[in-house]
Amino acid sequence: MCHCLSPSFSADLLPTRESSSHQLIVAIRSKHFVIIEGPIGCGKTFLASHASQELGLPLRVMQMGDQIDSKSLFGTYHCTEVAGQFLWKPTSFSQWLTEPCLILLEDIDLANPDVISAIVQLASERSVTLPSAEVITFNKEAHICATISGKGKKSSVLDGVPVRLKLEQLTDEELRRLVAKASPRIAHLAKTLISIFRTVESTPPTANSRQLTSS
Repeated sequence: MCHCLSPSFSADLLPTRESSSHQLIVAIRSKHFVIIEGPIGCGKTFLASHASQELGLPLRVMQMGDQIDSKSLFGTYHCTEVAGQFLWKPTSFSQWLTEPCLILLEDIDLANPDVISAIVQLASERSVTLPSAEVITFNKEAHICATISGKGKKSSVLDGVPVRLKLEQLTDEELRRLVAKASPRIAHLAKTLISIFRTVESTPPTANSRQLTSS
């Protein structure tokens, strides 16, 4: 699943996340591939959203999973009306690489090993040769980061990525502040909402599902 978030989105950054936000922005500006690691609900996606806002770049989000393979990551051939003729159709991911944006690959640890290897190599070389023989070169303001929640398999390739940010779980007080700021009218229900969140958070995930996450 792919979607876009506007850089006009705004929300306050928690004091405990200010240092991580600064480190992420510095790493992105240095064109590093950054992995944001932490438990579900700790604010990994929000941190990337905040970074994109600070950098003035749109955030492009792609949910990773085993349904994506390295052959279809960049595009696929499609039949045309002419017998025996095929047309190469790039994916949204391929198109994003040529645009100024911050690409967030959510839950990259859930991706197939070949996809992980392809992405790490792509981020390092900042270009890729497609099956169509076309070479895609990164836009100078295109950047990639990824999240890991620890729900996927261990990957030696990801373990080798040097730039990583580790986030701790948000405390109940931090969650209460987020609820009060985002929805003042239901601030009095924060304790109940946090209790529900903690219950959902501790529920083992089912196949092909994602748990509730906080912004």
